[in-house]
Amino acid sequence: MHNSRPEVLPADHVVDYRTRVSLKNRFSWIVKYRFSDIFISSDKDIHDKIPSSITSFYKDIDKVIESDKPFARSLRPLKAKKYYPEIIKKMCHASSIFDVGPMASVAGAVCEYLAKDLAGYYDELIIENGGDTLMITDKDPSIGLYVKNKYFDDSIRLKVTSKEKKVSVCSSSSTFGHSYSEGKCDLAAAFSSSAIYADSAATSIANKTKEIKDIKKNIKYFSGFEGISGIVIIKENKIGIWGDVELLR
Repeated sequence: MHNSRPEVLPADHVVDYRTRVSLKNRFSWIVKYRFSDIFISSDKDIHDKIPSSITSFYKDIDKVIESDKPFARSLRPLKAKKYYPEIIKKMCHASSIFDVGPMASVAGAVCEYLAKDLAGYYDELIIENGGDTLMITDKDPSIGLYVKNKYFDDSIRLKVTSKEKKVSVCSSSSTFGHSYSEGKCDLAAAFSSSAIYADSAATSIANKTKEIKDIKKNIKYFSGFEGISGIVIIKENKIGIWGDVELLR
């Protein structure tokens, strides 16, 4: 049985990896609803707007899953149908570009939906959903990537050098987490102005990274996609970085 309403908790009442970031002069919450466990930080108090936004997204995707059974489980692109809501069509479009299933970008799609639905109520916004993050800010953000291997041990910090106000970074791993991966990649991260695009790309990169030698090949290949502004690939003791992102030491 689904929760009837999202649970929106002040972030300072919850202790996890997301609350360690600087929250000065920000309103921040942890939102729990069905499959989503989301961290939201804003310069404005948008607490009352969040529940209706997240439930609206789930209504859209539930409608598609109930009427089109292959949608939820397909590992390959599916053609969008006319009755699909716009956000679902965007998921299908991204999956067709990166040769993954449409649900590969569902976490990024939640971020995109919330950012769009809440537009006008904030000037700055950060949404993190299961490791996939959308940032709308005039500042130069820095982020940490969680890596579960003995060589890096959660020690990767990056500065985003893109001049765009809206930047998304999404990650995928073949070695930890609940999502299925066809590769053997410790971590693949993709940067884009679209969280849906970045989420699909990260899944595809992880799928295609099976050996250390794949790092260079995949950076060359995926850097050629319009809309991808940065890439990070980690396999064992090697890391590859490209684009509008800088490794912090």
